[in-house]
Amino acid sequence: MPSGATPHGLPQPFKDPSMRPLLLILPLTLASTAVAACAQDLQNPDSAIEVVNASISTFRTEGPLLTTVIGELHNTTNDRIDELVIEARLTDASGKLIDVISEPVYGLVAPAGQNVAFRLQAQAAAAAEAYAGVSVRVISAQTHPPAPARARAPEPSRIPDWLMAWWPMLLFILIWLLLVRKASGKGSFQERMLAGMQEQNALLGRQVSALEAIASKSGTADKADGG
Repeated sequence: MPSGATPHGLPQPFKDPSMRPLLLILPLTLASTAVAACAQDLQNPDSAIEVVNASISTFRTEGPLLTTVIGELHNTTNDRIDELVIEARLTDASGKLIDVISEPVYGLVAPAGQNVAFRLQAQAAAAAEAYAGVSVRVISAQTHPPAPARARAPEPSRIPDWLMAWWPMLLFILIWLLLVRKASGKGSFQERMLAGMQEQNALLGRQVSALEAIASKSGTADKADGG
């Protein structure tokens, strides 16, 4: 028996209760990897995502001065975009760069053709009154092209089911009717037999007439001899 294996053939670590959470996490990790494989790095994120209504504010709590940048991102593409990394360049009244906030925004998803709000926050690098302007851009992101359209299911047949089930019998009846019509038409066996019978009856009628004529002449001759 291999070292570390149980009598049932499973390695000993899989029998350890502390390893069971790892067995649950592993399928989720594999699924996440498969989804990530479908994503692509967004080319030219500046042109694909427009920043709308960006503004800056500062506030102080018990700790240091904090700088907050909020705004909206407009996805101009036809694909879903996520995994965004946003950069905010903070300037003073003269336009001089005095601070920068650059951080990934986890969980933010920009649907195709829609707006989504964002917020960045960091410790201020200058006094609150020094901040006068902000310029925001997306420096990287991932895009998810739509899945290819599935093949359309074949349309159901417009022929009724009962016709599909009975068409052999209907075909047989049609052929039988054609044969009957042909058999009873002009030149058929029945018509020839009827014509023969009529001709035979006419012949018998002529024979009877001839016999009656002969019998009549014979009777007239007998009367003449007797007179």
